[in-house]
Amino acid sequence: MGFGERIRYIRGNLSQDDFGYLFGVHRNTVNAWECDEILPGGGIIKAFFMLLNVNLNWLFSGTGEMYLDAADQPDENESLIRESENDWQ
Repeated sequence: MGFGERIRYIRGNLSQDDFGYLFGVHRNTVNAWECDEILPGGGIIKAFFMLLNVNLNWLFSGTGEMYLDAADQPDENESLIRESENDWQ
């Protein structure tokens, strides 16, 4: 499963319009993420973590659980957020 497929997976039953609305982007942007045409910016990646509790290790590599429990590796995910903000903006 690729990065775009994992975004599709976290979108679940929401439409691309509704998912995009959550993050302040157009459905075409969500579609581009899911088709691996563009990557979400660092702020969106941070929102996946903060709002949806997505495990960023899973999002980037497909390893581990899709979602984190409150006690699961917050420092590691916060580090990935800082890296993504620096690299993708």
